[in-house]
Amino acid sequence: MEYDKAVKQTSLSLTILLFAFASGVILFGTVGLALGPLADAPEGLETLRWVAVALPLLELPMAAQIWMMMGKRMAAADDWQQRIAILRGRTIVVAAMFEAPALLGGVVLLLTGPGWHVIPAFALFIGVIAGLLPTPARVQRAIGHEDGRKVDAYS
Repeated sequence: MEYDKAVKQTSLSLTILLFAFASGVILFGTVGLALGPLADAPEGLETLRWVAVALPLLELPMAAQIWMMMGKRMAAADDWQQRIAILRGRTIVVAAMFEAPALLGGVVLLLTGPGWHVIPAFALFIGVIAGLLPTPARVQRAIGHEDGRKVDAYS
């Protein structure tokens, strides 16, 4: 596959995938807001609220570790085809890591009703999706040029 076509195809397919992640979270959160709270507040649900606060924050160091590890793999890759495959995997894994706490936030909304406890999960998810959004320029910066040179951000 030629370089320009691969960059555009990767950008489009990862954008569609990220919007699919986002639409699931938005739909689940909307249902949680519309139907919640479904339960009276037993003490276990209060614990679930605090898990919804802590889980996205605990994901940050793990996501950073995966980002750096896969970034090293990309730097060591021989050509742009290998780097583009690693970029796809890294994008999917990091997005999925932050989707899970956001979906848990939807569950908390459904069970306990609205509260500030879901804000960290939703805010981090939106921030991660925005940060990962793979425009063709971002894909090119990540994988380098067709001839193997790295993209110079200042030229």
